[in-house]
Amino acid sequence: MNIKFSKLLSIVIFIFIIIFLSCSESNNSITAPTDTTPPAAVIDLQAINPTGSSITLVWTAPGDDGKIAKAKQYDMRYDTTMIADSNWDKAIKITNLPPPKVGGYQDTFVVTGLQPTTTYYFALKTADEVPNWSGLSNIAHNTTLLGGNWLVYSKNDGLPSDTI
Repeated sequence: MNIKFSKLLSIVIFIFIIIFLSCSESNNSITAPTDTTPPAAVIDLQAINPTGSSITLVWTAPGDDGKIAKAKQYDMRYDTTMIADSNWDKAIKITNLPPPKVGGYQDTFVVTGLQPTTTYYFALKTADEVPNWSGLSNIAHNTTLLGGNWLVYSKNDGLPSDTI
C-alpha cells in the first residue's frame, strides 16, 4: 500500500506541476479580459454665456466604462451647421481640452476665437484608454453676441431725439 500511495502522490504532484506551468505568466494562452465598454455618451452638453467671441460649454463628465471611473480623452467639435455622425469629421476640432474629470462631475470649457452674431453648434465624444469611443453627445448651440464696444444711452442723456 505504501508503494501505491507513493505512486499516487507522484501522479498528483505531476498533475499539479502541469497545471502550474500551464497557468504561468509566460504562457501566451492566458490573456487579460479585453475592455470593450466605451464611456457613456454625454447627454447634457450646454452652450451658455455667449460673448462677441466666445461661448462657454458645460457638461457632466462620463466615466471610463459607461458612467464609472474616469475617461481618458475628449474629442469636441463645433460648426455653424448642425453636427451629426455623418458630418462629424468636417466639424472644427477644438484643441487644448482638459482631460475628463471623474464620471459624474461637471466639466467646463470656454471656446474662444468665434465670430460675432454667429450661431455655433457643439458636440463631443469621449474615449477610454483603449480607445473605445462613446457615441455622439447631444448637440448644444448658441449665438455669439454683437462684437465691439457699444455705448448705451438712455433718453435722459441730453441727446437730440433723432440721435441713434
